[in-house]
Amino acid sequence: MAAKVDCVTDNRMPPIALLRNRPIAYQWGERNGISDRLGYAATMNHEAELWIGSHPKAPSELVDCPFTDLHSWETETGYRLPYLLKMLAVAQPLSIQAHPTTAQAERGFNADNSKNLDLFAAERNYKDPNSKPELVLALETGFEALCGFRDPADSAKLLTRITAQNTVNEAGAKLLADLTDRVTTGGLKETVKWVLANSAEVQAVLGALTAAAIGIGEGGFTDADAGAAAAGSAGDDAALADYAGLITRLQNCYPNDPGILVAALLNHVKLAHGEALWLPPGTIHAYLGGYGIEIMGPSDNVLRGGLTPKHIDIPELVKITDFTPVADPRLTPEKFGAAKRFNPDAAGQHSKPFELLHVVGDAEFTAESPSCVLVCSGEFRVFDGERIAERHLKIGDAVLLTPGRWQITGAGECFVASGQLAP
Repeated sequence: MAAKVDCVTDNRMPPIALLRNRPIAYQWGERNGISDRLGYAATMNHEAELWIGSHPKAPSELVDCPFTDLHSWETETGYRLPYLLKMLAVAQPLSIQAHPTTAQAERGFNADNSKNLDLFAAERNYKDPNSKPELVLALETGFEALCGFRDPADSAKLLTRITAQNTVNEAGAKLLADLTDRVTTGGLKETVKWVLANSAEVQAVLGALTAAAIGIGEGGFTDADAGAAAAGSAGDDAALADYAGLITRLQNCYPNDPGILVAALLNHVKLAHGEALWLPPGTIHAYLGGYGIEIMGPSDNVLRGGLTPKHIDIPELVKITDFTPVADPRLTPEKFGAAKRFNPDAAGQHSKPFELLHVVGDAEFTAESPSCVLVCSGEFRVFDGERIAERHLKIGDAVLLTPGRWQITGAGECFVASGQLAP
């Protein structure tokens, strides 16, 4: 085996290394969504993700460098990037999913290995032994996600109001009342386990809920209960319309999928451009639509529970999910000169710390570890503190910067993914 070398002092890696990244197609992606956005050659596929990092599933290729890609660079140097940077193009809702902690990932990875499953087998839960905390930032206003459980009392309020619509018959009202009771008295964990078991009773409840939601979309609010109607404020009406619209949309995409009932218990969040969500391990979530930038632990471990044709493992999903309600999953950035800094886990509670810098003009920073830069619009120049290494970057360009002092100047929008940064 070749001796490991220090990635900082190994002069085979240029200070600014150009990266080549290829869009990954999934059924939920936008046709040519990433290519059109970044100025790449069209693939005519449903482009869903662009990965920038070293994960062996899709490592960034290194251009004009002795290393083939960032995975081979890691293998030879022994260094490990603490992050994976992605661009997302979400055309239809993704699966209900959660990601493991490091301890859970190590246990699950070893268990899957003991079954002699191929590393990329469809039925494999754990592709690596790493945790997968995530932060997603909206590249445009309107990026939608389901993120964390809503307070059960708030879910009960929505369910009670939807049950009161006069389009809901007596049998449907009883089914929805029973669901409301489960949510408020049975606990979120037991409710989710019951839902995902997908019994005939669950299908009946789902049918009643989707019928009521579709009825609201077609005929507006028709509260049979005058008291419920009188109690509804304009804000309540908007929340109910949003709730009904979500359920109808998911039913159209994934007919009669029990994951719709799980989605009905989650926070429905719509982000403005530049807003971000923080998803620690165990946070159940699903992205619904829009363009985003995502930074996460260097992992591809996903446990799914619905709204997908992919492999589902309900017991394992329940095992790793945090059922604690989340009030607001948005993460407020810090000012970092003219840039915005997202530093969600500075103490390293969930993984080795990583950060995302959102740059729309000029930025200056010191990075203790290699950093990846992606330009999403406009043009920039990046140069080191001595101005020895310098490169012009245009839309779609991505580079790896070696550790040290760096400056970025220009106009548009670019992102820097790194370990911990200093001004």
